[in-house]
Amino acid sequence: MYFKTDTEDLVAFLDPITKVTEEANILVTEDGLECSVENQTKKIYGKFRIDHSKFREWKPTKDILGFNVSTMKKFLKNHKTGVLTFSRDGNRIKAVVDDEARSTLMLPLFDIQEPENKVKLGSPIKSNLAVLDSPKTQDKPKVEVKKI
Repeated sequence: MYFKTDTEDLVAFLDPITKVTEEANILVTEDGLECSVENQTKKIYGKFRIDHSKFREWKPTKDILGFNVSTMKKFLKNHKTGVLTFSRDGNRIKAVVDDEARSTLMLPLFDIQEPENKVKLGSPIKSNLAVLDSPKTQDKPKVEVKKI
């Protein structure tokens, strides 16, 4: 698994995820990256996606990557205009940003466990905090918030 993108695109994907949780499982598919998260109280659920067309290079292998998304976001925010190369290196994620200088972040992957009880979602929550699929947010990852 390997991809290259502008750091700001991945920050836009990680930002709403980090508002819900610090650690997340990112699903790598042929179509892009996906992440479903819920907060510790299980009252907020979010599903986030970034399409593969946002990447300069996209060489996916179907995988689930569990890592600290808050640490990754902080690293990327320090390199707002750089190009990120993201790959899996054994049991770690390797993120290399090329901008004025080259910076590397190695994050350990954590074991991924399936939840014992699957949560059945109810009707969507309407909120004035986020507008989905509006012209101003077309290029940003889609956010779906549902009531549990």
